Amino acid sequence: MIMCFDILTCRGEQFRTDYSRLGMVSAFFPNVPLYALTATATRDDGKMIITTLCMKDVKNIVGNIDRPNIFIEKQFREGADDDALEQIILLLSIL
Repeated sequence: MIMCFDILTCRGEQFRTDYSRLGMVSAFFPNVPLYALTATATRDDGKMIITTLCMKDVKNIVGNIDRPNIFIEKQFREGADDDALEQIILLLSIL
């Protein structure tokens, strides 16, 4: 059995309340490997995740944050809302 928690996003002291309760899982299942995955945590956030989830013998793997497949593009529109919706659907269909 493996336990895996994804999207462990936190910012300083605002660690998600639901995730802060997951530390109990480690206490109930001490021999089950626990994986915590995040794409946005800072080093300090990572330390907080490890502490909050009561993780032991941690192997921290950090990848390159440069992800060229993820981007933000701003497009201005003109016309009625129905036209804008059609444009959005067209853009999403080519992704």
